[in-house]
Amino acid sequence: MNNFKDYKDFITTIGRRIKERRKELGWSITELSRRAGISKSFLYGIEAGKVNMSVDTLFSLKYALNVSYQYIFSKD
Repeated sequence: MNNFKDYKDFITTIGRRIKERRKELGWSITELSRRAGISKSFLYGIEAGKVNMSVDTLFSLKYALNVSYQYIFSKD
């Protein structure tokens, strides 16, 4: 497991990984928010590392992006 400096580092990493995968897929914020069933403004906040999300939301994003939890939690 990665060593995160603190909680902010943890949520920032998750947001960055979600954004990277979304861009790899060529999806807009609108497209991913639709597929994951969350609002665009909430997704902006997640990608910016500024909001907390529930496990349900994390699962929805993981499923929509077709990635593992390991991918999302990885700093690489």
